[in-house]
Amino acid sequence: MDKQLRKTGIFFGAIFLGGAIFVMVLYLFIDGWSVLEALKRSAITFVVALLFFVSTLRTETVWIQPAVFLVIAPYSISTDSTSFYGLGFFAVALILLYRLGFYKRWRVLKLILSFVYFALSEAASVIVNGEKTVYAIEAVFFMLAFIVFAYLVFQEKLAVYLKEPKRELSLKEKGLAATERAYTLAFASGRSTKEVAYDFGVSESTVRNTLARSYKKLGVDDKAGLSALAERYRLVE
Repeated sequence: MDKQLRKTGIFFGAIFLGGAIFVMVLYLFIDGWSVLEALKRSAITFVVALLFFVSTLRTETVWIQPAVFLVIAPYSISTDSTSFYGLGFFAVALILLYRLGFYKRWRVLKLILSFVYFALSEAASVIVNGEKTVYAIEAVFFMLAFIVFAYLVFQEKLAVYLKEPKRELSLKEKGLAATERAYTLAFASGRSTKEVAYDFGVSESTVRNTLARSYKKLGVDDKAGLSALAERYRLVE
């Protein structure tokens, strides 16, 4: 698993857990609620915190992180279409999906669908709560601006202004053999296991075994770890 995503899961888990405990204390000592009532009111926040901690256990569970934000964003919007929380939760979900490589393929289509999901959440909130349409339009406008900005960043058109040039990481110096270097560079560029196997005329199991050795030499666990490494460094032979 990508170490940064594991840290993200722990961070958000701690934030939501701390928030749930803090709210419970307020209910108990300021509002005078019973422990059971306070616990019921804070139950969802505790569950969200638990889900974030679960997301750090395996590579497969890391997708829980953006999924949670995609669920709680419309929930937050449904209570108040002008709430900053819904907008923020959705933006975090997009960033996490980007980190997981969700937008590597069919980028424009997926970004459009992401925007439609947010816009429909805002529209539903206006209809259900009888709020003024202008409030939802304002939120949708800012999210559209964020989506466009995200697209430009994903296209690396703004990368030169947002961060320093990547340092080179020599795969040869890391001890990777010629075949390992070739498969790793192809994989890091977005090629799938099947595509790499076809390109080099070998079986998929051969590609997987070769990449497993490469991961070990590079100090990463899997493809997500390799992608994170490729974001920090420019991989060269």
